[in-house]
Amino acid sequence: MNNRIVILKLNDNDNNNYETIEFKIDEYPIQSLENKICGREHDSLVYGNDVNEKLSNFLGISVKVIRRKPFNNNNININNNLNNSNNSKNIELNNLNNCKNQSSYSNEGNKGLFLVLNKSSLIDLNKRLGLNDITNIEWLIDRMRPNIVIEGLEEYEEDEIKSIYINNIPFQINSQCSRCTMICINPNTLIQEEEPLRTLYSYRRFGNGVLFGVYASPFTTTNQYSIQLNFNNTNNNE
Repeated sequence: MNNRIVILKLNDNDNNNYETIEFKIDEYPIQSLENKICGREHDSLVYGNDVNEKLSNFLGISVKVIRRKPFNNNNININNNLNNSNNSKNIELNNLNNCKNQSSYSNEGNKGLFLVLNKSSLIDLNKRLGLNDITNIEWLIDRMRPNIVIEGLEEYEEDEIKSIYINNIPFQINSQCSRCTMICINPNTLIQEEEPLRTLYSYRRFGNGVLFGVYASPFTTTNQYSIQLNFNNTNNNE
């Protein structure tokens, strides 16, 4: 079995020190945690405080790192060993190979490492919603929770593409994203509203699902890519 590893590298832009957290993809933590995903209850596995405290301190909020339980426990080595070392502002994901070989036994299973939205599609949705400023897509980004927003495509052209380069890194498009009522929850009030899902149902319904956005993963190659995600500091004291 290949030693597949995801590395979280936490860099502090204010100084030169950093620390990393390594997750062995083929090894699972042992502590169970019940949680809800899109309103459905699931049994998950949660990593220890050594991981959660580091990420919580970095993000400025209390978080837990959890994983879905593997579909077949007999084929997975489950333990709680993590190699931790060294805080910061950039997160790097290294050696992301075979990202399709993930346990996925429900509609909420991981279908790709990144959710990608097309800016033109977001503007078109704003237009259909009848908003005055159709170019203001920030509220939709808050609702849709993408990892990456791309420009340069026509609206919904992302439905047709099979691969894409982002910052010279090749990505494969794994599948389209089926949206649920979570996109109707106002993140400021936590009140569930009708939009934008009602409008999406009127023209983006395929079978039993409403599709908006695509899942993407780096191509599986013999090379190692470093994918750096930059976060704004939300912990400034004003």
